[in-house]
Amino acid sequence: MDGVLEWGHRSHDEFEIHDPRPAEAPGWLATQLEALADPVALLERQAAARAAAWDRLVAAHPRRARRIERRLARLGAGARAREQARSEMVRAFWVMRAFVSRAGELMSSGDDLFFPPIDDVLRVLAARPRC
Repeated sequence: MDGVLEWGHRSHDEFEIHDPRPAEAPGWLATQLEALADPVALLERQAAARAAAWDRLVAAHPRRARRIERRLARLGAGARAREQARSEMVRAFWVMRAFVSRAGELMSSGDDLFFPPIDDVLRVLAARPRC
């Protein structure tokens, strides 16, 4: 369950607030792991393929390999930073989803509240008498 809480906010439609997040689906992580069959073996195969490709590159272009390695390191750092920023943005969408879901419960509107613009939702909630 720890992985779901840490990574369960990312998905193929992570910027759609009307779709539940993987962490909101109880069996999501188990289903993903079943589909992978053996994730450790997959990672090992990928690492071996990557190492073999690197060895071929070094053998074919020994002088260019160091420059390529530095460029790959910079690109990798940029990609990791981009994904970290995207991950935090998706977490903000998760908060918005929770807010709209709760507003839908309070107003007995359910998921219908995901369809109007958020300004309309806020206007309706502002006019609702406090309980």
